Amino acid sequence: MKLVRAIGDYKGAVLVISLLLFILSRVATYLAFGLLESGDSSGYVEFADMILRDLAYPAFDLYNTRVPGYSSVILLHKLLFGDDWRLALYIFQCSLTFISSVCVYQIAQYLVGKRWISFVSALSYVFSIQMFLDSVILVDSIYTSLLIISIWLVLCLKVNWCGRYFLSGIVLAIAFLFRESMLYLLFPISVFLSFAAWENGKDRMRKGVQIAAGLAILVAPVLSLNELFKDYNDKNYGIPAVTTGGKTVYWIALSTPYLSFFPEIFAGDDPVDRIYREEIKGISPWDVYAATQKVFNLNSRLKKDLGYSEYEISQIAQRKYFEVLNRYPMAIGLIVGFNIR
Repeated sequence: MKLVRAIGDYKGAVLVISLLLFILSRVATYLAFGLLESGDSSGYVEFADMILRDLAYPAFDLYNTRVPGYSSVILLHKLLFGDDWRLALYIFQCSLTFISSVCVYQIAQYLVGKRWISFVSALSYVFSIQMFLDSVILVDSIYTSLLIISIWLVLCLKVNWCGRYFLSGIVLAIAFLFRESMLYLLFPISVFLSFAAWENGKDRMRKGVQIAAGLAILVAPVLSLNELFKDYNDKNYGIPAVTTGGKTVYWIALSTPYLSFFPEIFAGDDPVDRIYREEIKGISPWDVYAATQKVFNLNSRLKKDLGYSEYEISQIAQRKYFEVLNRYPMAIGLIVGFNIR
């Protein structure tokens, strides 16, 4: 009877219809493609297997490439579901996407107050690239869902302001375990939440202090976790960083502007520039898979030919990336294009 009454209610009917459409879309995607893999998928699975084998954090020669969040999820699904872990992982990622789509609806409702805009926003999210990401063994699907849920907690959860910001900070800290670049999103997320939360404020001074204190609570878990990882790696491996995996992302991102309109990025006489030119050639600026393989070769040569460590390569790649952003502002659009391709 409760289900009948819920369906009879407008909101209940919309929720049930949306859930059915969502399930149909994900079932059709799975039947058509199964659970897909990309270049990074094997690394996550390998990491999970290594944790299972060692029952401890693996050695830094593998751990340096990624944070343990997504591989831990894969490991949990392997332990619980055995050979069916891929299907179980797909269902889990889809479930989180549906939950976050409801969050998108409520966030839009909070911001604009129009039901049809909220519904279109949620629908657009469900059938966006997220539909593809749900079906891939990659961190992106869960990571995106966590970011949306963290924003929903601050804007829509019906608890006191301190609790909202604290819970959101915990979710962002979990997202950090899936992708360390979460650290760089703290500022834009904080700016967005400041403006969004200010909308309902009447006492400006009191509201401003509340938002400032809330944002301090929000960022504290991520910043603390970042320092814990760096301290652990520094003490155990002499590497004062969370991971060194960012080097690959930096090099690949730079390949798009370099191969298209900005060859001068790596035109110098520096040995790193020379090796980059030799390795990153003969491919399309938008071929991420080819660029990834080329970058693996690049990193190997930087270690073998120039004697750099993983950490030193990571620092060189990071410096070059931000140098390009500073010297070639027009390249930013191409780098953004890389990030969404």
